Amino acid sequence: LEQHIVGLSGEPEALMVSFAPEVRETLEAFVEAERQCCAGVGWSVGDGPGASLRIEAGPDALDASTMLFESERIEKAR
Repeated sequence: LEQHIVGLSGEPEALMVSFAPEVRETLEAFVEAERQCCAGVGWSVGDGPGASLRIEAGPDALDASTMLFESERIEKAR
């Protein structure tokens, strides 16, 4: 999914990642798998026309989630 990131923003306990619209189905499958794996983290796909992901967690879990994308852009967004 990393190559499809089009925007990032961060808050102290949330990371928002916008993706190209064509990866929405893949993003939804990714979120479903992550919900099963990491139930203590809030995973949600935005309802808008594009593909957006919101990850809500405490600082340690959010740092681990950020590593999923292995992107310097995400670190700068936080």
